[in-house]
Amino acid sequence: MFRFSARIVSSWLAVVLVLLSQSDVHAISLTTENFAAETGGKAVFIKFFAPWCGHCRAMADDWKKLEDEWSGHEVGLVAEVDCTSDEGQPICEDFQVEGFPTIMYGDPLAAETYDGPRDYEPLAAFAREHISKPICSVFRTEACDEEETKLIESLQAKSSEELEGMVQKVTELVQLEEAEFNEKVMKVQEQYDAIVTEFNNKLNEIKKTHNYKFVDQMLTSRFADSLEEMELGQEQEL
Repeated sequence: MFRFSARIVSSWLAVVLVLLSQSDVHAISLTTENFAAETGGKAVFIKFFAPWCGHCRAMADDWKKLEDEWSGHEVGLVAEVDCTSDEGQPICEDFQVEGFPTIMYGDPLAAETYDGPRDYEPLAAFAREHISKPICSVFRTEACDEEETKLIESLQAKSSEELEGMVQKVTELVQLEEAEFNEKVMKVQEQYDAIVTEFNNKLNEIKKTHNYKFVDQMLTSRFADSLEEMELGQEQEL
């Protein structure tokens, strides 16, 4: 499961400030600038790639065909993110992309990883099954249940200043969580380094106690002498 940074959270909540009308979407490359607007209200099928990736290049034509097929679709969005670009790398980090290509689908705020075949027919069949149904959002309230509809209506009743305050609050909380996470990771790294150092010291002590260095040198020397004697014997036989 990926975790969104404060930047992406802010972008998403900021979209609530302007309840954009739904419009046709053509095959696009997602960036930090357009991610929230383009994926809002959509079920997505996103390929995360690197231009140098051989597997990415191998599926490029099939993915382009799928993008063209879904271009302008009311509900589903098929798109891609270049993880090597300045505009795409932050998105890939938020989705915790570790290899290429990585394909994810569903709600862009809770996307799942696609592990199926990467040629056109299975991709197209998967898309028809998983991204053809609307997802509840401020863009598609008809897809929301009663509780979600009431929540959206309550947010719509708030002023822009109130919504901006909510965005700021979430941003601050996310930043605090990220700082705590990084601190814990550093502590774990320090513990790991200490364990490795202790392990290496114990190995060195064992070898020193049992005179391993000299024993190893002696065996190596004897093996070399034995090999030399065997070669000399073979030459004498000839």
